[in-house]
Amino acid sequence: MQEIRKEKRDTFAAIVLSLFFGTGLFSATKGVAAEGWYLGSELMVTGIEFKPKVRFANGRASEHFEDDAWGRGFAFIAGRQFRLLSELSLGAQARIAFNDGEWTKETTNTSIRYQAPRSIALSLLPEYRLTSALSAFGELGVAHGHLNYRKSSRKPDSITNYDHESDTWGYVLGLGLRWKLNSQLDMHASYRYTAYERQHFTGRVLSGFGSESFTDSPITSDIALGFRWLW
Repeated sequence: MQEIRKEKRDTFAAIVLSLFFGTGLFSATKGVAAEGWYLGSELMVTGIEFKPKVRFANGRASEHFEDDAWGRGFAFIAGRQFRLLSELSLGAQARIAFNDGEWTKETTNTSIRYQAPRSIALSLLPEYRLTSALSAFGELGVAHGHLNYRKSSRKPDSITNYDHESDTWGYVLGLGLRWKLNSQLDMHASYRYTAYERQHFTGRVLSGFGSESFTDSPITSDIALGFRWLW
């Protein structure tokens, strides 16, 4: 019985080793960095951080809020990857992304909604091949995103309202891992951080008097799983 159990353990170990090393993920051979044009898509979980600071015209002490939201998103990517060295490449990539995340607050007299629903980014992606099938990459780029800040009141004579929309610039930082599936298809998992420039807007009552002044520097964080097709 002991010999049978030992044989089963040896067989199981051989299968596990063949799965790991057979895919090339842990192969000592690093292979050659990819090169060429590509198209792809991503599914994302997006976190949005709004941290508005509010100053009041009536002399009341200013307040700072932290309003966070999560949403689902998707993106389309296109670019060109250039081989610099045998194991090192540099990608130039464009991305358009959408998400359904929003922060909301409903009270008896007010409705507040903050969104960052879409963005376009241009990035450089240095990539280093770790094995024949696995590589690590970074991302550095610029983004242009759309932001919405809305507050509506059922008592506009005494409670402020605002409706601020902005197309604004930001910067992008990211890290990820990429797995080569075949000569033309790969998949990646990545984290991306986007910080947008500061926003300024004012909440007013119906008379037009500005009683609240807002500043905010929103941030989005994407956890993405994607695929690319290269040619």
